[in-house]
Amino acid sequence: MPASILVLSSAVLLAFLNIPATAGDLKIVTRQTVNGRAYTTTQYFSASSLRFQTDSGSDNVEGHHLATIVHHGDTTSQNFQLDLDAREYTTYETDKRGISLNAKSYPARPSEGRMDIWIESKDTGERRQMFGHTARHIITTEKRVPGAGSSCTASETETDGWYVDYSILPEWRRPTGHTINLVVGGNCRDKIEVHRSGVETGFALERKDTSIYRGTDGSQPVTSVSVMEVVEFSEGPLDPALFEPPSDFRRVNELTSMNKFQPRTPWQKVKNWVSEIFR
Repeated sequence: MPASILVLSSAVLLAFLNIPATAGDLKIVTRQTVNGRAYTTTQYFSASSLRFQTDSGSDNVEGHHLATIVHHGDTTSQNFQLDLDAREYTTYETDKRGISLNAKSYPARPSEGRMDIWIESKDTGERRQMFGHTARHIITTEKRVPGAGSSCTASETETDGWYVDYSILPEWRRPTGHTINLVVGGNCRDKIEVHRSGVETGFALERKDTSIYRGTDGSQPVTSVSVMEVVEFSEGPLDPALFEPPSDFRRVNELTSMNKFQPRTPWQKVKNWVSEIFR
C-alpha cells in the first residue's frame, strides 16, 4: 500500500477515461460592432436553461428593457419574455426550432432561380489561449453566386475568426454534424445549393466579417464590416433565480412595451433570435 494517495481532478479523470467533459454554468458577454455601431449581448447558460439580454437600442425602448429566458426541453421549450422595467412577463411554448406551437405557417413561394453558395474554411495553424481554452485561427471565405432567374444578391464574405470546441457549451446548445450558419436576407426565394469544404470552425470567441454585396443593376458594390468579440467568458455556478421570472413580476398576455413598437418589435426580434438558437 503506497504511503500517499493520488487524487485526480475531475477534468484529468475524464481525460484519462476518454470521457468528454460536460459544460457547466456559463456567462458569456459579447460585444458586436456592425458598420461602426456597437452593442453588448449577455447570455447565461445553466443545464437546459438560457437567459439572453442585450443593450441594443433596436431591442429596447426607453423605460422598457427586455430579457428572454428559455427552458429547453426534449421536444418543446418554455419561453419567458420579461420587461425588466415594467416588471411584467409573458410566456409561450415553442418547438425545438424556436417556433411558437400556435404559429401559423405561411410558406414563401419559391422563385425559379437558384443560388450556389461556396464556403471554404482553412485552419491557419495558429493557436491562442483565450479564457483558459485553446482557440484555433480559422479563415472562412464564402461566395454566393446567383444563377439565371435568381431573386438573390451576389456577395463575397471573408470571416477571420478564433474558435474553440463546441464542448464548452451545454450539450443542447451544440450543433450536430458539419454546421453552416446560413442567413439569406432580402427577397431571396431561390433554391439554395451549399458547397462546404475545409475544417469545422466551432464556437467563435472573436471574428471579423467583411462582406461585399454586388447588385444586378450595375450599381456600386456595398461593403459591410461586423466585428464580434467575447469580452467575458465566466465558468462557474450561477444564481438559479436568473432563469425564472421574479416573484414580484406580473404575468400578462402581452407586454405593455409591445404597443410602442410598430411594425417590427423587439418581441419579434427576440423570437427570431431564439429561432436561430434552436434551428
